[in-house]
Amino acid sequence: MQSIASAQYQLALSLLSPDRLREFDRTPPFETKPLRELAAKIRVQVGAKLECHYPETWPARVVVEQSGKRKSALVAIPRGDAQNPLGWEDVLLKAGDGTPVLMAIRNADPEEAIPAAVLQALPSSRTNVT
Repeated sequence: MQSIASAQYQLALSLLSPDRLREFDRTPPFETKPLRELAAKIRVQVGAKLECHYPETWPARVVVEQSGKRKSALVAIPRGDAQNPLGWEDVLLKAGDGTPVLMAIRNADPEEAIPAAVLQALPSSRTNVT
C-alpha cells in the first residue's frame, strides 16, 4: 500500500517504468536507485488556490523544472474521476495482455455492474470481494 499511496513513488515510477504502474499487486514494491533518487526530488504541497474546488473536484497543478526552466499543467478532472470515468477499454488496457482478469473482462456480460467472472478471476486472496 505504501507504494500505491506515495505520490512521489507513483510519479517517479510513471517517468522511469510506466509499465510497472499496472502492477496492482506489487509486493515488494519495484525499487531501483534511479527511482529512489527521482522520488526524493519530488515535492507534494498543498495548493491553497485549488482548495476552493474541494470537495466537488480534486484538481492538481504539476510543475516540472529542468535546467532552470519551469513548465506547469493543471489537471482539474483526471481520467478515472466520476466526472471523467474510465470505460471498459481503459480497464482492458490497465489489465494488460494475457492476464486472467483481462480474459474475464473480455468475456463478461456488459450488463453486470461488476461482472462475477472478473471477481472470480482475481487472485484467491481477493475473491471474497462483494
